[in-house]
Amino acid sequence: MESRMNRKTILVLFGGESSEHDVSIMSARNVYAAINREKYEPVLIYIDRVGRWWLLDDWQENLENHNGAEVALLPGEGSLIVLGEDKKLYIDIAFPVMHGENGHEDGAIQGFLRMAHIPVVGCGIGASAVCWDKIYTKQILERNSIKTTPYVYHRGGTQMPDYDRIAGEGADLFVKPATAGSSVGVSKVRNKDEFEQA
Repeated sequence: MESRMNRKTILVLFGGESSEHDVSIMSARNVYAAINREKYEPVLIYIDRVGRWWLLDDWQENLENHNGAEVALLPGEGSLIVLGEDKKLYIDIAFPVMHGENGHEDGAIQGFLRMAHIPVVGCGIGASAVCWDKIYTKQILERNSIKTTPYVYHRGGTQMPDYDRIAGEGADLFVKPATAGSSVGVSKVRNKDEFEQA
């Protein structure tokens, strides 16, 4: 059996500033529980709603009243430093369990961890950043002859698409922000008033 001294240190990041903060917590609870402690040593970092990073000794259900120590990444060192203490935590790999903006979905956390020389589980910066913007994703798919559902997009500051023309296609109509995770902001539109509100 492998010595516990040789375990890989896995940084489990969760929470964050996005509207999907609570979803991230539920996901992280499951990931943390599933980590094989014989092979891996998890380091739990809770990112609060304003973006501060907190080291937790173990899983806590009431994160609003956690007892964690604040930490910061050390660029170029592959480690975190516990603020107010002379203590570094060396990380073998990061497992971001984050959703939405400034999380794993848009590439932000991967870029931050890359600067600290910490490898990351999952997609890289570029793939996440491109896929975060649904318009760019659809354009790339189309240019590579990959089928995608029909769409019309609208960027702020430009004229709204004509509802009657779009609705005339006969299919159900859904409106979604181009850069929001999961189903955040999705609206089913049945008439012109709902279209304008969405």
